[in-house]
Amino acid sequence: MTMCRKLENLKHLDVNIYFDVDLASLDSELFIKDLKNSFSHLSVFLFKDLYLSTPILRELNEFRLAKLCYKHLPNIQVVQSFASRNRSNDFLERERQILSFVECQRTETSALQHFSTMGPNIDCGTHEFSAGLFPEVKHLKVTWLNPHQGDVTPLLQFTKIETLTIKHSPSQRKFDLFLNQYGKNLSELNVLGEKVWNDHHLKSQFSKIFRFCPKLERLSLVGIDILDHSRNICFFSNLRELEWTPTEYSKARLSKILMAPKLETLYLNVSDESFVFDLYDLNLVSNMITKKQILDQITRFEVRFFCRFPFREDRMINDNFTAWSDLLKNAAAYLPKLADLKVKFLINPLKNYKTPDLLIRSIESVFDSHRGCGLFDFVDASITII
Repeated sequence: MTMCRKLENLKHLDVNIYFDVDLASLDSELFIKDLKNSFSHLSVFLFKDLYLSTPILRELNEFRLAKLCYKHLPNIQVVQSFASRNRSNDFLERERQILSFVECQRTETSALQHFSTMGPNIDCGTHEFSAGLFPEVKHLKVTWLNPHQGDVTPLLQFTKIETLTIKHSPSQRKFDLFLNQYGKNLSELNVLGEKVWNDHHLKSQFSKIFRFCPKLERLSLVGIDILDHSRNICFFSNLRELEWTPTEYSKARLSKILMAPKLETLYLNVSDESFVFDLYDLNLVSNMITKKQILDQITRFEVRFFCRFPFREDRMINDNFTAWSDLLKNAAAYLPKLADLKVKFLINPLKNYKTPDLLIRSIESVFDSHRGCGLFDFVDASITII
């Protein structure tokens, strides 16, 4: 706070904070006065606890400060974290609450552009919330923490939404409500649809998504069943970035969606439990790359393997590693604009390895034995132990 008082032209602040104060003091008139004097010129204030406290206390610290910033900083556009997807923080990581309908009511219009809500605050029909108080909101993130949260109608009243993130929607109907309301102007859609509330994943179709969202440029799908992945796709001419984590055993097909003519960035997440992408289609994609039929605009291609190690020794594992080796080699050789090719392994080792180097060399040997000799070093593969 002392530093920012002296930096009068500072607009963007991103900082880790050690919360060494009594939470009650955050509501004092003196603290609020200091807050205004220090941060009123900020447009973006990103922060997180230094993880020195328990998870519950950490989130309480962050929320209390976010609430105060929201209520008392007139120029603030982004508080605590972005509501749109940020590649510097993996989409799969836990994301934090920014504000609450219940505790952050206001009567004056806000400059806020990134609006996130989670938990019981979605059930806001009984609270005096009006989207009209947030005329500048362009980025909306909605997370359900239980399947019985009620009326989302107030969240469908924003007028400038360009990016939408939906996490753990409890029903197809509620997901479709947001697509129907905001799809026509969306440039970015992120959906995390893991089966949190029942035994079924959220379901959708590429055809529906692109029909509702004709201007879509960035699409991230994690744990959502895409029912028409094997069919020809229309209306995806603006798509520039795709991240796809298919559901287990879905045998998703890539060859149709990768025909998007402007696709520049591709992130694919693969599990060794089911190798979620169809093997025949992987070989087809590899062949289409060699014939220069797809991905001629791609500049960045990243594949992430979530797997246990040592790998199971069976034909499915062997055939899939061979297919991925061929596809990555062909991508490196034939895609004319590809500048950034990455392979990442997120490994759950089933036995102890004395050194990380030993684990790395063990995984490298698997690729070497499946027509990928030298590929591991060529793509500068990285390994994270989870």
